[in-house]
Formats: sequence, C-alpha cells, structure tokens
Amino acid sequence: MSNSFKDFSKKLDKIQRNAKELNGTKSVPLVELLTTDFVRKNTKFMNLDEMIETSPFEINNDEDFAAIPDQEWDDYIRANSKFFNWQEMLEQATEDYVVRKLGL
Repeated sequence: MSNSFKDFSKKLDKIQRNAKELNGTKSVPLVELLTTDFVRKNTKFMNLDEMIETSPFEINNDEDFAAIPDQEWDDYIRANSKFFNWQEMLEQATEDYVVRKLGL
C-alpha cells in the first residue's frame, strides 16, 4: 500500500470518528460557533465579547439576549457584519464549526 493511500485512509478514519462525535451533539455554545477568528473575518469586531458589548442592547445573560426583538438584532448584525441577518450568521458559523470538527 502506498504512503499516500495510507495517509488518505487515516484521514478518512479521522473524519468518520469526528462525524460520529458530532452526531451526538445537540447544541453548541455560542463561543464555540462564533470564534474569535470567525468574528474577526466576518464582522467589524475583534471577538464575540466586543460584538455584544458594542451592541445597543443590555446583555448580561441568556435571558437578556432572548428578550432582544429579532428584527432589531438582525438589523444590528446586518449593519456590523457581512451577513443579512442572525440566522445567516449562525448558519455560516455552524458550517465552519462542522468543518473544523471533522478535520477537513
């Protein structure tokens, strides 16, 4: 068996293991989705904390965040990121997270 085939086979095994691990994951903390790298690349901010602190909303916990009207948060995301709304941002962050976890 050639080395390139062995390497490829090892990578596939790793992807399969990582996929099985992801299969059981039901929710991912926001800080794992919106990593510093992701926020820097896709928003006007250096990290998630800055994005939250700079917002016009008082956010001290999950309940505060949940109380923000969706349209107002979407407007904030649209004005300060390359995304049209929060859902679009989360979808891209989730896709990036899966790619990282699979080791691709």
